[in-house]
Amino acid sequence: MKIPGSEKFKIYRDVNAELTEKFNIPNGYEFHGQSVHYPATIILNKEGKELFRYVGADNTDRLPFSTTARKIKRYQKTGK
Repeated sequence: MKIPGSEKFKIYRDVNAELTEKFNIPNGYEFHGQSVHYPATIILNKEGKELFRYVGADNTDRLPFSTTARKIKRYQKTGK
């Protein structure tokens, strides 16, 4: 699903969890001998101010795309 106006947004997929420290996201947990990082969605405005944050309880607790799309639309309208 394409979000109208989303071309103005930068979306990063941080597969190596390099941004966890910068955004103060818990490092994760050990699972079968591997470090598993918590799924997180953070929405920032143009100035870099955090508008929304979701950090899952475990690797399966991910924010649905439809919820993310609604949040982005809301912040586009309100600017907050």
